[in-house]
Amino acid sequence: MIKAQIFLKSCVRALVAGAKELPVVGIPIRMAEAFYATWVMELQQAQDSLPEVERVEQLEEVGRCTPTQVRAIVEECVANVTGGANLPAEQRQAVIEVASLIPGQVRQQTQCTLGHARRYGTASFVALPVGTRAVPEERADFYRGLLPNRRLQFHDHAIIEHEDLQLQSKSSWELLKLIGLGGFGEVWLGMHSVTGEQRAF
Repeated sequence: MIKAQIFLKSCVRALVAGAKELPVVGIPIRMAEAFYATWVMELQQAQDSLPEVERVEQLEEVGRCTPTQVRAIVEECVANVTGGANLPAEQRQAVIEVASLIPGQVRQQTQCTLGHARRYGTASFVALPVGTRAVPEERADFYRGLLPNRRLQFHDHAIIEHEDLQLQSKSSWELLKLIGLGGFGEVWLGMHSVTGEQRAF
């Protein structure tokens, strides 16, 4: 978990530096070049502090972090990062939300490549552009790809109304946890407020 903390703290430093540019809920993140330069620099420094063979281990450790673990790391880090304690509430929330999506983004960007590398006996730090042999532009693009492309539209324990067209009635569902996130939306596990039935939304 130590390696994941180092990486996530680097992410938070970059997010705090660019907090004014983070969008409102749900809008795709399009940051200025200066932000991306800071983001790439922070992530490269976090990775370069480790031997090449441990860099992929660090990414995999980040990918295994739960949202609860990430939020704890991020909230502590935001308070201790220069400028973090003075962030307005909306920007602070944006940093926490975006950072909490990073493990899923890391998994999405690395799982397939690492699976192929392991199947064919390729060193994982060669398969991903995290080593010293990687072309600098490819390495920068890889780290840029680890930035989630949107903030969440919904949150844990939010109550949503769902209209059942067959029964011609409305019911309330509590969103329990985020199951997945893609370019077009979010998938949440919800629980019916009366029956306790669970369903994906």
